[in-house]
Amino acid sequence: MAFLKPETLGVIDFISPKDDAIDLEFDDATGEPNSNLEKYRETWDFEKHCTLKPDSQPTRFKINFSLTHKKQVLIDNASLGGDGKKDEFGFKLGKHKYATVKCVLCGIENPDTLPLAKKIVFKKDKHGFVTDELLAELGSYGILDDIYSFYLTHKDNTEILKKK
Repeated sequence: MAFLKPETLGVIDFISPKDDAIDLEFDDATGEPNSNLEKYRETWDFEKHCTLKPDSQPTRFKINFSLTHKKQVLIDNASLGGDGKKDEFGFKLGKHKYATVKCVLCGIENPDTLPLAKKIVFKKDKHGFVTDELLAELGSYGILDDIYSFYLTHKDNTEILKKK
């Protein structure tokens, strides 16, 4: 059997578990919460574990699963570091996390009803990557870790995302 070139996935919407649009109320009939954030963080399957509040819109982070060669090299180069003298050689989680999100985040869709001052504004630098300022902002909200985890969970097996 020959090697089959995998299908490209493209851009997928990601909703942070910290989004206020997620319905955290309890269902009176079942006594269970309408959304299970713990299970969502385990699988990153929003439709299976979460629901949105009626008449609410979440902030949608656009995650690109079809990276250019330039972006893939940037991520790969951020994986390892150290020169054996001052810095120990090995996997660099922090640097890898920031480089990955810098390359895979390609847009942010805010709810129409949100005032501009409350929106997370998507910004690129002169090289076409997410700005360091936006990464710092996302990091301060805890969303950067969620995006990184979502991407790593699905990058090698995109089957669940193709069904959406």
